[in-house]
Amino acid sequence: MLSWILAGVWWAVATAIVPQMPAPPAAGVAQAPSSTFWIFLKDGRTLPSYGESVVVGDRLVFNLMVRSSPVSPSMQLMSLPVTSVDLDRTAKYGESMHAAFYASTRGEADYAAITAQVAASINQLGQVSDKAKRLEIAEQARQQLLDWSRTHYRYRDGDIQELSKLFGDVISELRAAAGEQTFSFDLVAGGGPASREPLRPDPSLRESITAALTASRVADNGEERVAILRRAAEAMAGDTTAPDLHEEVLRRLDVEIQADAAYAALSQEMTTRADVALRNADVAAAERLRTELAQRDQQLGSVRPQRYQSIAQEIDAKIEATRARRRAIDHYAASRPQLLDYERRIRPALVGLEGLSSVLEYIRDMKYMAYERVAAAETRLRHLEDSAAEISPPADFAGVHATIVSALRMAREACSRRRQADATNVSGTDREASAAAAGALLLYGAAHQDLVQGLYPPK
Repeated sequence: MLSWILAGVWWAVATAIVPQMPAPPAAGVAQAPSSTFWIFLKDGRTLPSYGESVVVGDRLVFNLMVRSSPVSPSMQLMSLPVTSVDLDRTAKYGESMHAAFYASTRGEADYAAITAQVAASINQLGQVSDKAKRLEIAEQARQQLLDWSRTHYRYRDGDIQELSKLFGDVISELRAAAGEQTFSFDLVAGGGPASREPLRPDPSLRESITAALTASRVADNGEERVAILRRAAEAMAGDTTAPDLHEEVLRRLDVEIQADAAYAALSQEMTTRADVALRNADVAAAERLRTELAQRDQQLGSVRPQRYQSIAQEIDAKIEATRARRRAIDHYAASRPQLLDYERRIRPALVGLEGLSSVLEYIRDMKYMAYERVAAAETRLRHLEDSAAEISPPADFAGVHATIVSALRMAREACSRRRQADATNVSGTDREASAAAAGALLLYGAAHQDLVQGLYPPK
């Protein structure tokens, strides 16, 4: 019995690897696929794509086929929200394209190679006497067939399934011969090719232009809509077979261009008025723009949702800036008396530091200066530092006050180091004095600028 089954398997394999007419393609698979894929929308409509699409984030990106041509096809890059696309059918169509391409290129050669390997396994069965080893070889050969079918687009799946059944009979006999009492039933799933999406021919000019009009309607980006319609108009230039479509493309293109111009004008107007409200710190005027923007968008037909969102986000940012400016102005009005009082109390320290700037510049540049002048400056700076330390600044000027105190301390340190350098003639001390003087001048300039700026209303 086993010899008879083995002979049947050998005959089936030999028949499979003998040169013969090309195997018929699996169900729904074309023998020579084109480069046109199809995007399936959830509403049932389809769009031709030159090459495969790709999901990027929450968008499906692809090249819309506007006019099919083997020499110079016309296409337009576009994207759609994945929520509007039937990704499952789109992926299945891509799988069908891959299977058809494989069948028309490497399919038959690879099939011959796998069946040759199976034939080698059958020869090995006849040469092995160990029953367990023979069972192992048969099971591996059948699994190799099934794995090959699964990873090679189920090419010639019917032949693979037939060979697998014959191997199943061999395995059953070998198990019985090996004395196994328990048999497992291996269920081989078939019907893979039947579930594929049927391939379609390249679209005609009318079909591709109709699809382009569909794409211009479902696209949620205004720039893409205009680009698609421009490409469609170019594709139909000089063609007289579909004047109705040509007229519709030009009409839609004009509508989209007018919509772009209307939203550009709306954006300019809203931004200008928002800037005026910001300068005037008019929160009510800024907030009214948000409501008006929604009304104007409805009047325009809400045909540019992305552009509307962009304008709305810009207006929202202006509203927040206007509110912040209003708060700053109100805060300044409330705290202005304290700010002016602080400026009056800290003024002697600033005037004194300004009067000693020439001394600090000499120390910074390591120029000669009389010892007595440096000592007098140090004494003066110590008094100014003590006076500044007794002043309690308002919260708005806490940073300014800390900078002024640091500048006085660093200036005094610069004079002290320079005096030590003159008295001891120790190398390097004058350079330390120079660095301290440079820092004191820098801090004084920053503190003075911040103080003056804080005394005026916010801009």
